[in-house]
Amino acid sequence: LFRSGEYGHLVEMGNKLVAAEHYAAEELHESTRRLREKWEHLHAKSKERGRNLEETLRLSQALDKFVNDFRDIMSWIRETSDQIGSAELGKDVPGAEALVQRHQELRSEIEARKSAISGALDFGRNLVET
Repeated sequence: LFRSGEYGHLVEMGNKLVAAEHYAAEELHESTRRLREKWEHLHAKSKERGRNLEETLRLSQALDKFVNDFRDIMSWIRETSDQIGSAELGKDVPGAEALVQRHQELRSEIEARKSAISGALDFGRNLVET
């Protein structure tokens, strides 16, 4: 592989030969110029690719977080929906009181999770817009 130090060495050698008025000085000067252009282009492309890869990694990590949050929320919604959708009404006063208490707890839990769910939805929207 060609390394940065080798590039610098080649340019230095080319410049020395041009300065020493080597018989192929004009050709060496042009070759060195082209080498410098190609090296700078390669270096710029490499930096651009690095930035693109970093951005892709950042987005992949964000998407992974969103998917995990989404799964957790959907699992909780299914469980809560099953509990709320239950036809059980209680067989006696203590049973009915327990069901009312559990229903109030579920309502409180729904309210408590509302901001987390809204945050996950906003996060997902931001991912789509990115």
